[in-house]
Amino acid sequence: MQGEIKFRGKMIDNGEWVYGDYGRLSVRLKDGTEKICHYIGADLAFRQVDPETVGQLTGLKDKNDKGIYKSDICRTFKDFQDEVVYQDGAFGYCVEHQGFISFAENHNFHWKNGKSEHIEVIGNVFDNPELLEQE
Repeated sequence: MQGEIKFRGKMIDNGEWVYGDYGRLSVRLKDGTEKICHYIGADLAFRQVDPETVGQLTGLKDKNDKGIYKSDICRTFKDFQDEVVYQDGAFGYCVEHQGFISFAENHNFHWKNGKSEHIEVIGNVFDNPELLEQE
């Protein structure tokens, strides 16, 4: 699960998603206070993002060749819908009564060149939290 390190985050001013490198910038304001700006650098421009929304690319792709990011909601076997999380140094998901399962340890997904035909990104926890609601 290697690849380039990319991030995404929602811009504070308009809520649009931006993709690129992630960083923090400390800015001293005229009143003497300090503001920490979290930003995504894309196209040689820095866009201020909400740090709560920042998620790293896992280096994996779903069955539609879409990159899978932390906080994505994926549909897996038997229409289970799970949030992608980062835990214990790996990306994966949490299953009730089983705990954390990393993508690398779940051989049911049959990864081929970083892509699985058994996973589909259907949204993310910030734009589509209703997808995780239990019926």
